[in-house]
Formats: sequence, C-alpha cells, structure tokens
Amino acid sequence: MELVPVTVGLASRAWDQQHIDLASAADLVGGATTSGFTAAVAGPAARFIGDWERFTDALGTRSEGQADGLREVIRTYLDTEGVVASRFLLQAYVEERR
Repeated sequence: MELVPVTVGLASRAWDQQHIDLASAADLVGGATTSGFTAAVAGPAARFIGDWERFTDALGTRSEGQADGLREVIRTYLDTEGVVASRFLLQAYVEERR
C-alpha cells in the first residue's frame, strides 16, 4: 500500500476546515430565532433548530476526528520510515565485511 504523507496532510486540513465550517453552522443555526412564528409553530420550530444544531455540531466533531486520525497516520508513517531507515543504515555495522 502506498502512502503519500503530503496528500494525507492535505486531506487532514480539508477535514479540519469541514470541522470549522460545521461548528460555525451549528452556532448560526443555534442562534436562529423563532420569534416570527405563531405560538403553534414556535415550539416545533425551536425543536427543529435544536435538532439541526446538534446534528451539525456532531458532524463537525466527527470531521475533527477524521482529521485527527489522518494526522496519526502521518505520525505512524514517519515513525516507521525512521525505523526502517535507521535499520538499513545500521545493517552495515551488524554484518561483517572482509
């Protein structure tokens, strides 16, 4: 399996941006008012607003989780690459050459 760390990094930034956008949307939805509705509609409208605020907030949280996961992939990749490179360089000292 091939991994291009820069591509994964770009994807993690895109997920971070989704998190920011969704958090902003959740704030905007949560700040919506039901004052223009009649009493019969204001209650259901308030519940709708609350549900959408929670939904967009949850999506934002999941987006941040995706970004965190991708950053962890990059860290693991770099750690593994470092170990492999060190092992390759040290192999010459482990084997006796004449």
